[in-house]
Amino acid sequence: MCQLTDAPLVELLAASAATLRELKLSGCVLLTDAALASAARLCPYLEAVQLDGLELLTDAAVAELAAACPNLATVALGKCVQLSDASVAALAAGCGGVLRSLAVNNCPAMGDGAIKALVDRRCDALESLDVSWCRGVSDQPLGALVDRCAALRKLTIWGCSQLTPLFFNGHKNDALEVVGRGPGQ
Repeated sequence: MCQLTDAPLVELLAASAATLRELKLSGCVLLTDAALASAARLCPYLEAVQLDGLELLTDAAVAELAAACPNLATVALGKCVQLSDASVAALAAGCGGVLRSLAVNNCPAMGDGAIKALVDRRCDALESLDVSWCRGVSDQPLGALVDRCAALRKLTIWGCSQLTPLFFNGHKNDALEVVGRGPGQ
């Protein structure tokens, strides 16, 4: 577990902000919205962020990041337990045109609203999506996303026991690899 706190992170970022393209902070459980807001302001050229396990992170910080960093192509928010559909909606609005990989696994408040935001904002560049253990995701919105996003090649759905054969047999994306598909589906 990382013991990095907000102030030292901001100090580090200030020194290399102009050139920073990737930020890996997974497991830094002491970081707050303030740190991510500072990162967004200092590092507008970010293309990839790994923020898995930042349990203090809220939708407001993700919205600020999405607005300030329109080139985000890879976003990992797994186990950010306070995040909801609003985070994905903000990412879809801010960087949906370039977003290629999104992981929101183990975010209990994620559901159909997140999936609908990706469809509505035409996140057509999306190649990989992990919604494992997001029990609010259902057949129809996920099927619409799979049909809409022709670039989508990998969908990870471990623990999404609410998905039915309607989803597994009803989409048109034959190139899609569904990881975590339950037996008998």
